[in-house]
Amino acid sequence: MTSESQPRIGGKIRRLRRQRNISQGALATAIGISPSYLNLIEHNRRKITVELLLKLSGYFGIEAGELAQSDDGQLVGDLMEGFGDDIFADSDITNQDIRDLATNNPVAARATLHLFDKFRAQQQANTSTPASTSKSTDLGQPSSTHHQATDTISDFIQENANHFPTLEAAAQRVRHDIDSASDNFETGLRTYLRNVFGLEWRTASLPLGIARRLSPDARILEISNILPAETAIFTTCHHTGTLTASTEINEIIAQSTLPQNDAPALARNVLASYFASALIMPYAPFLKACKEFRYDVER
Repeated sequence: MTSESQPRIGGKIRRLRRQRNISQGALATAIGISPSYLNLIEHNRRKITVELLLKLSGYFGIEAGELAQSDDGQLVGDLMEGFGDDIFADSDITNQDIRDLATNNPVAARATLHLFDKFRAQQQANTSTPASTSKSTDLGQPSSTHHQATDTISDFIQENANHFPTLEAAAQRVRHDIDSASDNFETGLRTYLRNVFGLEWRTASLPLGIARRLSPDARILEISNILPAETAIFTTCHHTGTLTASTEINEIIAQSTLPQNDAPALARNVLASYFASALIMPYAPFLKACKEFRYDVER
């Protein structure tokens, strides 16, 4: 079984254990492993053998198939779409944070999605004209349309296993130019935007709830001065993705089965965020560093 198909059921095992008020030590002794190894399993850092799966299912009194069934894939997709909304632009949330939330505390993850849906519904209820909602991704439409588009984007992400090689390649090309311009990422990014797009990036006092604003002549990108430095850089990288990877993003959407409603606009936002993450932390150097330091990348 490959790491991609290996079920991530550590969170489920931990929930079952806690629901029965069983300590890690007691459960580990019952199934014949060490508490430290059980802790790694519960955090999806060790694979579960068939033998352990049978022991655990027998201990908890449930079918092995039921225990092995991982339901965090859909949840991760829904969370990524939710946290990709502009209202979270000032939140320093990574894809790994989202995966950890879905895997380690799915109850809180689903509550977060429920809260987000309630917020969007209330925001729609307070909307009076389409113009007043122009800064949001899909407000001003019936709530059923929003939910349908969100589900569609979640399916789209899962169909691609949250992996878009052409965006990673585009990010790698831009990162090379940035690194060539300066040893400092922020300085290099500023130089890249200025040289390639004639765009000046600056911080400014923006209205509450607005993370970034582009001048009418598209020459100045203003980033809210209340954002943390890391979030400001991510927001700028997101905008960079809409400029430099627009061809790749459009091709991905064109090759998809997304319906022609709000879904393509939402997909562009999600894919621009993917580009931003790949630009800030390219996967190849990250994996190389993990191997050099012998960090356990198996999750």
